Amino acid sequence: MPLLPPRVIGPLSACSGSVRVQGQLSGSTITIFADGVAVGSGTASWPDQIFPLSASLTAGQQITATQAVGVEISPLSPEPIEVQAKPPIIGTVGFRSHLNQCGECVWLEGLVPGATVELRDGGTVLGAGESYDGNARFHLATPLAAGMDIKAQQTACSTPGTVTDGPPVDVLVEKLQTLPTPVVQAPLRECERRVTVSNVVHGATVTLMRSAGPNLQACFDLDSLWMGVNPPLALGETISARQELHGRCKLKSADALPVMVQDNTPVPVANVVPPLCAGNTTVVLNGLVMAARVKILADGVELGMAESPVDGTYDFLVPALVGGTTVTAIQELCGEWSIPGTGVLVDPAPASLPTPKVHEPLFECGAAVRVSNLHVGARVYVYSSLLGAPIGERTADADEVDVPVAPLLIAHDKIFAVQRGCGLVSSQSNTVVVGKIERLQAPRVVEPLYSCENAVRVVDVVPGARVDVYVNGIFRGSAVGGGTNLTVGVSSQLAVGDSVTALQRLCQHISPLSKPVLVQEFRGRWVQVGNTTAAGILAVHAALLHTGKIVYFGGDQHDSGLNAAGDVDHTRLFDCATHAITVITGLPGNSDLFCAGHSQLADGRILAAGGTRKWGGGGIHPPGHFIGLRDAYLFDPSDDQWHATGKLVTQRASEVGPGLDIEKTGGKWYPTLVTMPDGRVLAVSGHPEVDDSRHNNNSLELYDPATGTWSIVGAVDYGNIDTVDARRYEYPRLHVLPDGKVISMSPMANRRLEKWHPYTDATDWDDVIAPPPEGIYDNWFAQDTTSVMLPLSPTDKYRARIMQAGGSMPFILDLGNLAAGWIAAPRSMFDHPNPGDVNPVRENADAIILPTGEIFIEGGLKNGLNDATGVRAPEIYDPVSGTWGVLPASPVVRGYHSTALLMPNGAVWVAGSNFNASPGLSNRELRIEIFEPWYFCGRRPSITDAAPKACHGEKLEIRTPDAADIQKVVLVRCGTVTHNFNSDQRHITLEFTREKGDVILAAVPSEPNVVIVGYYLLFVIDSTGRPSTGRFVQICMGKRRPPRPWLDQEWWDRLRDLLRDGRNLTLEEIRTLQREAVGPIFPPWRRPLSMEGHGPGDQGGHGPDHPQDHDHDHDHGHDGGHH
Repeated sequence: MPLLPPRVIGPLSACSGSVRVQGQLSGSTITIFADGVAVGSGTASWPDQIFPLSASLTAGQQITATQAVGVEISPLSPEPIEVQAKPPIIGTVGFRSHLNQCGECVWLEGLVPGATVELRDGGTVLGAGESYDGNARFHLATPLAAGMDIKAQQTACSTPGTVTDGPPVDVLVEKLQTLPTPVVQAPLRECERRVTVSNVVHGATVTLMRSAGPNLQACFDLDSLWMGVNPPLALGETISARQELHGRCKLKSADALPVMVQDNTPVPVANVVPPLCAGNTTVVLNGLVMAARVKILADGVELGMAESPVDGTYDFLVPALVGGTTVTAIQELCGEWSIPGTGVLVDPAPASLPTPKVHEPLFECGAAVRVSNLHVGARVYVYSSLLGAPIGERTADADEVDVPVAPLLIAHDKIFAVQRGCGLVSSQSNTVVVGKIERLQAPRVVEPLYSCENAVRVVDVVPGARVDVYVNGIFRGSAVGGGTNLTVGVSSQLAVGDSVTALQRLCQHISPLSKPVLVQEFRGRWVQVGNTTAAGILAVHAALLHTGKIVYFGGDQHDSGLNAAGDVDHTRLFDCATHAITVITGLPGNSDLFCAGHSQLADGRILAAGGTRKWGGGGIHPPGHFIGLRDAYLFDPSDDQWHATGKLVTQRASEVGPGLDIEKTGGKWYPTLVTMPDGRVLAVSGHPEVDDSRHNNNSLELYDPATGTWSIVGAVDYGNIDTVDARRYEYPRLHVLPDGKVISMSPMANRRLEKWHPYTDATDWDDVIAPPPEGIYDNWFAQDTTSVMLPLSPTDKYRARIMQAGGSMPFILDLGNLAAGWIAAPRSMFDHPNPGDVNPVRENADAIILPTGEIFIEGGLKNGLNDATGVRAPEIYDPVSGTWGVLPASPVVRGYHSTALLMPNGAVWVAGSNFNASPGLSNRELRIEIFEPWYFCGRRPSITDAAPKACHGEKLEIRTPDAADIQKVVLVRCGTVTHNFNSDQRHITLEFTREKGDVILAAVPSEPNVVIVGYYLLFVIDSTGRPSTGRFVQICMGKRRPPRPWLDQEWWDRLRDLLRDGRNLTLEEIRTLQREAVGPIFPPWRRPLSMEGHGPGDQGGHGPDHPQDHDHDHDHGHDGGHH
């Protein structure tokens, strides 16, 4: 059993008498070395522990450690801690805890490592502690009281330091009647040895109440800390907590909502965080359970075992990694091991590491330094020239990080940084001299603030200062950073109307409070990607790929000159995770996909068919009749290239006029393609080629992906698809219903809606209903409006309801109750786009189904030819309540040739549009925007793993840490959109059950008409209604059981053959027979979790054009409370 080396926690100084060590196994023997000589040892009882030294340290020594179990001894720590010299001046300390009346404990920061410290009220000592790594946490013998003259003083290497004046003691009894209710963090698992409690007032005493163990008490010096429990948590017991401020305050909280301890299996997966590089001696894991044993493996061979000192993410030390190997990890609870997480390939080491940059300015008493130009995964060290050693270090999880330092920065010291990783050491950074500051200005709270947030952005911050945030005058959070901006986490969520202020503290200076900012309701926000020409081309067509990218293309981009010149090879690939845009080439000049139709195949390829042969008519066709194409292409996400496939069919030979070329008939300009339940693709309508006698192609055509060919449906074409008027039935709005029929929501030639019975008779259409009672829905121009099928749910047997939108009044057609006719869905939009406007028409709007099942409508114009009438504010419709809401307006008008798609993270990607619907390159809208709906504010559930594929009738295994709170599991089919219609999007709610631990099982409906084959985004939705980021899942065709197999002679023949063999039937054969004969006694086959990556669909959040603020908040530590 190889052991991983433990990590020595720095900084350390010549004043240090003890060393903090992490990552060791409980029960192991720890030996601490200075320059290879043992200077201390002890037995570990926890994976984060302080060990006394038997010898003094001297400046410049390299401190390492080993752990030993029996005869097995780990290597020495490969990343040693260099010992600081004694500071020439022992300076002030920082107050990390907020000082509350009746508080009984405190956390001080920025001490000299190894210093002792006293907290005093004038000359009276309230309490004392010791700094092992720059932090000192201790009980107070006398609780804090209003009016105390708080002072702190450290002593290092027997030298007293500068007395620090503390901030005033806050009098909570004048502001609160009761303390906030604490929160016991879930989930809790059997055999865990800690419980985390949050939403606690600094200095309060927390009582942890167990139903199967002794109650515990600890003083909390931060708002969220863990408490160790012994015995470990027992299955089924409940945990609650309360907090109190004793003494004169006599304030206490209500009891926390109890959390029940769940089964420890399946053990949560520990995932390796990329990137990794050859020579690196750190592997970062996330998904960790505190005190769980962890094994890290390279190509399946153990590198060693350690124990996690934290919940969440930790950087373990390992022997130097070898390039080309794949690193995985597993963790253990109660003797049960998790499955390996997703493997990460070790990249070759770069030739060199970039030179770091230390941000200026730096000031005396600063508690953090910001460093940028870093190699992600490297270890960055901030050095003090005065002390001759690092005063702070951390693993870089971004190219810019804040590094906490101890002691606090010393005036006139020279600070620089170095990074180490991949077996390399970078050049030394720029050197910054520490200055002094005499007065602090108030910082500024960044607007807007939203009610779903639990963090506050603050700017105009002095680098290194600690920023305190107050909500309605009550302290709610604190953070320190190395730059002029940072994000401060607050205890509990903000509420509408809250007044938020902030101040900053440095040395003994305290700034005034900032100007208050009121908290608003979050309804969504727009984010522009890149510059105003980021798209590069007109995004007339777009499709979401299962690789987490959006392919968009424009052919001639609505420019006749490009068509005539054959300049039509215009495709781009947008990465939803990084927002990077890649140019794709490969289409020939005579294949102009402008105004083609497209849909997603079962294997994830995008089929595009038809397009523009030439502008302006020809032959018998008038100028407004663009000549269509027969060409068809497949965009393959496996190589991101276009591949030619079979051409669309010609006109029936008997209908081709004498002397005309049949090869110049057929084809489609403005067709609709829709994927059918059997995986084939139906193409309907569109202008044909020049020698076709029809102005509109009324042949139904089916594409077979197995053969790559198109076939015409039936012996004759359907006369109710118009062939005379060239602009009458373009891009018809077609939907596959849950019964397998195809409904046209665009009126046919008889001005009625109809539905087709697949697959053999082109004339087999049923009458449905007349169009909705508003002229725009019956103006012969289908693309003015759009339609969307509302979410399908098992609770009403997947009953189809389709919304028509674009008019002043949207309408819903309930296919399960046609007698009710069109059901109006009244909007409530006022003063858009102009004052006095009420529920404006939205010509050329897009409708997108969100993971929540809400319908997001964006773009459109009152007059489709006039951008001045653009309706820039989107709307959202809730099918459950039947209500509409108006959302924040975009700065961009979107109309004709605009596109919108759901992204994997649940945002909406929006691009394209022609100014005033006009042709020409100068009239292209090239801005790309992303709209983040309401659920982007606040905590969302997550999916840590899921099966990448499931067939009809199977169960999909999903792993989520939020399993107990998941209320809904949904699939949303990856969309393809053009001309404001998306034939592929489809939202299906899945029935699901909760399994042990963090696993839930979702049942894929057995009916292929409900869940069309292809790629979907899988979302889980919690009790707040917020969805997770989506995971790509491929739905494949399942085997369908005949309703009465015993009436099928072949079934009896197969059964007879099985029995005649005289062998034992396999479990699979027995289950198949039982399902076929008597139904699913055994559960459907379960698609297990993936052992492979799922691509960028796992990634959410903002791309580089909308970066997250630098939080780097080491105030949310993993330290325990004071017992």
